Amino acid sequence: PNPRSFEGEHGRYVSLEPEGTFGFDYRLAYHASAAEVETAEWAIAKLQGASKPTIHTSPQTDWCA
Repeated sequence: PNPRSFEGEHGRYVSLEPEGTFGFDYRLAYHASAAEVETAEWAIAKLQGASKPTIHTSPQTDWCA
């Protein structure tokens, strides 16, 4: 992970007031069968739609060294 100062320079952190809070939900699941894995892959593909990932072959300038 990048240092907070670096992320702040790029506007990529949540700023909170004193005693403020920020929440998120995280869920981890395992798939016990090939059919369950296939169903999960189908759901992911549906969420992605026609979007294709961008794969960088080297670090980008807005990433921390």
